[in-house]
Amino acid sequence: MSGWALGAADVGPLGVVLVGLVAVVGALAIHFLFRQRRPTGTPPPPPASGTGVPLEDAELARHLRETAARMGLPERVLPRAHAPTGDGDFVWREGDTWRYQSIERGGPVADHAHASLAEVFFALFRDRTRMHAYLATIGVEEPAREAEIVKRQREMLAAGDPAWAERLDG
Repeated sequence: MSGWALGAADVGPLGVVLVGLVAVVGALAIHFLFRQRRPTGTPPPPPASGTGVPLEDAELARHLRETAARMGLPERVLPRAHAPTGDGDFVWREGDTWRYQSIERGGPVADHAHASLAEVFFALFRDRTRMHAYLATIGVEEPAREAEIVKRQREMLAAGDPAWAERLDG
């Protein structure tokens, strides 16, 4: 409420404080009643033996880092190389299938699954290079920006795997 409205309603300083307090308490109540439960900072226990899902795949993580380095992508943008343990991006093997999944608020927002790790890597690095190229072109004039984004993305993908750059348009 504006000061004029409170003045017109003949509400004094105590009334203003009470209105503010009610608003804060109401906002907190809504926040705590309707929020989705998020995982705590403690990761869940490792998967049961025999599930075929490693908690950490050092070879996969190394492959991710090496490919990203060739493309000029910082390591901080890479997904974690294990099955999901909360919100974030993950790459892992699930039986005979490789998965690249983004989890937000406990649910998947993107999910790529394929028998070929190369196919999953294409989807992953297509996403990462698009965002990297988009951020790198902030400030470029709008009519030319999209072309510059695609050019930069294609160059990065070609450094990772020349076939990926050719597939970008398809």
